[in-house]
Amino acid sequence: MPMRSACFPFQREFIETIAPSEGVYTLWDGKTLLFCGAAEEPGGLRESLRRHKQGRGPQGTDSASHFQVEPASPVMTPRERRDQLLRERLLTTGSYPRGNLPEELGAHARRVPLSIVANR
Repeated sequence: MPMRSACFPFQREFIETIAPSEGVYTLWDGKTLLFCGAAEEPGGLRESLRRHKQGRGPQGTDSASHFQVEPASPVMTPRERRDQLLRERLLTTGSYPRGNLPEELGAHARRVPLSIVANR
């Protein structure tokens, strides 16, 4: 199930309103999904978004235009939810967001055919 939360401008004043709780988040550049992350560390969602804004995330995530957040659920961990979102993305588009590309593919930033990933 895709995230259904509102999109907020990726600006400091909006980031500061986010609760410092665990959850998942997405970073967007217009209609392009750049990154899907899980926030499980101290500071949670707010600190994760701050790190990206400061350029301490995958390349290009600091220039996102907007973001979404989803607080952790009692049903699955933030990492499980993030992985679910990434699997859905892979199935619908045939590729991960560029900030979530497996390391061996990140340097090339190319689309990975679903058949290659499914056979791993």
